[in-house]
Amino acid sequence: MKQFQEIRCEETEHIPYWSWNNKKIGEGTMSSGIFDKDNDKAKDAARKFAMFLKQNRTVKIEFDLENPKKDHKDLQAYTKELMNYVFDDIMLDDLNPNNKKSQGKLANAIVTKRLKELGVKIR
Repeated sequence: MKQFQEIRCEETEHIPYWSWNNKKIGEGTMSSGIFDKDNDKAKDAARKFAMFLKQNRTVKIEFDLENPKKDHKDLQAYTKELMNYVFDDIMLDDLNPNNKKSQGKLANAIVTKRLKELGVKIR
C-alpha cells in the first residue's frame, strides 16, 4: 500500500494545474500574459496568476462606499493587476460594478468562468 501511495504522489507532481491552448484566442483577448505566444512567458505568467487568484479570493465586484461612482479600491487594484495576466474585453466588462449580472459577486468567480470559456482548464 505504501508503494502505491508513493508512486501516486510522484505521478501527480507532474500533472499541471493549468492547461490551455494559447494560440486559439479570439478578438478582444490580448495575446499576452497567460496567452503569450512565448510558452515560457505564458507559463511564468500562469504561475504568478495562480498566486494572484489565491491572494484575492475575497475581492467583490462593488462600488466604493465613500464614492459610489467609482469601483471599490480593492476591485481597482485587482483589475489593474489582472490585466498583467489576462486582458479580455468580456471579462473586464463583467468586472464592472455597473454590470447588474455580476454586481456583488466574487471577482475570481467571474474570472475563472471566463477563462473556462476561453479554453483554460483549471484544476
